Amino acid sequence: PWASMAEIDLLVEASPVAAMVPDWTSVRNPPFPSAQLSQVLTARDITDISATFIADPFLFYENGEWYMFFEILPVSGYTKFGLARSKDGINWKYERIVFGEQFQISYPQVFKYGDKYYMIPETGPINEVRIYEAQNFPYDWHYSSTIISGRSYVDPSIFRYNGKWWLFASENATNNCYLFYSQNLTSGWTQHPMSPIICNDASKSRQGGRAFVYDGGRIIRIVQKDDIYYGEKVRAFEVDRLTETEYTEHEVSESPILNKSGTGWNAVGMHTFDPWWTGNHWI
Repeated sequence: PWASMAEIDLLVEASPVAAMVPDWTSVRNPPFPSAQLSQVLTARDITDISATFIADPFLFYENGEWYMFFEILPVSGYTKFGLARSKDGINWKYERIVFGEQFQISYPQVFKYGDKYYMIPETGPINEVRIYEAQNFPYDWHYSSTIISGRSYVDPSIFRYNGKWWLFASENATNNCYLFYSQNLTSGWTQHPMSPIICNDASKSRQGGRAFVYDGGRIIRIVQKDDIYYGEKVRAFEVDRLTETEYTEHEVSESPILNKSGTGWNAVGMHTFDPWWTGNHWI
C-alpha cells in the first residue's frame, strides 16, 4: 500500500485569508471533500535526496503563502520531513528537507499558538510524543518537550477546545486510541479516564489527519480504516461529549470522506486528510 500511495492528495479551492490557529469555530459549512481530488506533488519532485514515496501532508498558511510539510521516505536511511510552498494552494513547488531525527518520523502536524510555531510528529520508535518548535519558521525545528511517554504512539493529533489542549494518539500493537488533555501545551498532560476511547478496533483507532473544531464547537476526529489493509479509507467522527471525565462520538453521515479510486495514484487507498479554512472554502 505504501508504494501505491507515493503522492500527496489535496483538495484545493479558492484563495486564502489568514488563519493560523487550528480552530475555525465560526465556520459552518462541512469541511469534507466535495470536489475531485488532484495530485499536486510526487516523490519525483524531491530534489535533494532519492525518495521512495512521500506521505502525510499537513498545511499551514501565513502572510500570503501556503506551506506543506510532509514525510519523505528516502531510498536509504530514516524518514525526513520535506517542505513545499504555494501562493495559491493549487500550484506547489518543493523546496527542501527541513527536519530529520535519528529514528523514523512521520505525520508532521504543524500549528501556531501565540507567536510560536510548533510541530507534533509521530515519534513512536522512542515511545514518546514530542513537541518541536521552529526557531526560524519554517526551518530550524528543535526539540521542546516530551508530553506523553510509555507507548509507541502513532499519528498523534492535537486540537484546542474549551480552554484546554486535547490529543488523540493510537497504538498499533493493540489497535487502541487514547485521549489526553492539558491546560498547558508543553507540560502537564493527563490521560483521560475513559482511555482507551477505542479498543482493539483497527477500523477506527488510528488517526488520519488533523482533528479540528468548527461551527461553534463541533469537534471532528479524522481516522483511518485499517482493519482490512492500511489506509483503506478515511473516516470522520464527530465528538458528542468531551469533558475531563466524559467522551462520546458518532460517525458523520458523510463518512467515509476519502476512498480509493480508479487505477492511478490513489488506487489502493487514502490515509491522510488535513483541512484548512481559507476564508471562503476549505483546502
